[in-house]
Amino acid sequence: MNKTQIGEIADKMLRKRFFVIIPLAVFALIGWQFIRPKSVEPISSHGVQYDNSLGVVDLGSQAEFCSALKLPRGYFLISGIIEDRPASGSFGFLQTDEAEKGLFLDFDQVQRIGIPIADGTTTYTFIDQRLKPLSRKDRVAFVILLSSDGKLKYYEDTYFVQVQLSNPVPDCANVRIGMGNESAPFPGKITVSISSGTDLKVAEKLVELYKSQFVSFSVRIYNLSKKGLTVALILLIIGNPFKKRESKNPTTDDLVI
Repeated sequence: MNKTQIGEIADKMLRKRFFVIIPLAVFALIGWQFIRPKSVEPISSHGVQYDNSLGVVDLGSQAEFCSALKLPRGYFLISGIIEDRPASGSFGFLQTDEAEKGLFLDFDQVQRIGIPIADGTTTYTFIDQRLKPLSRKDRVAFVILLSSDGKLKYYEDTYFVQVQLSNPVPDCANVRIGMGNESAPFPGKITVSISSGTDLKVAEKLVELYKSQFVSFSVRIYNLSKKGLTVALILLIIGNPFKKRESKNPTTDDLVI
């Protein structure tokens, strides 16, 4: 079957294009109303959960969190929900120690994760707000996974960034939730679960469970319904793209006076 034949078949199908537009529009409406994915849920089935509803949560020294990173398959896992974050300013979400001696998540015009390195410096991982504009969302889920091999993984809803660090050495002498890196307390709401362990596979399975939210059957159907709506709008605006158009060039008869 050549392109001409395919075009003729498509033209016949779309001569009454509203019989295509209406089903696609209905499919999109059903997807939006009934299949639309729910808010992203964080990893909550690990460690202990804390929130700043009563103010900054001061846990003090929690050395066991960071000590796991000294073991071959150790990990440090932090997950939670950030809500009502202002679009600008400077404040901290969480920390494991003071003055950049620990892991911290804060906001200073841009969102960043900081982790001290053995050579005395601090490595900053900046969250690209152009790709994931947190300031435009009321609620986001996040995951921070730091493993003993120096690999840092950060998830924010579907956004993901990974960094290979050189010998990170965070302390956990002053763990706080709702404040971090000597910045002002976070004015919004943050809920956090924290755990650590000596079997990295445990954390990786939890992360895979988190990621499975974005590839479920309902998500695929919802994405298809959005594409269907796009096709319906295109057909509504431009009509039947396969219809043969009459040539606008003058014919021989037109040239005869």
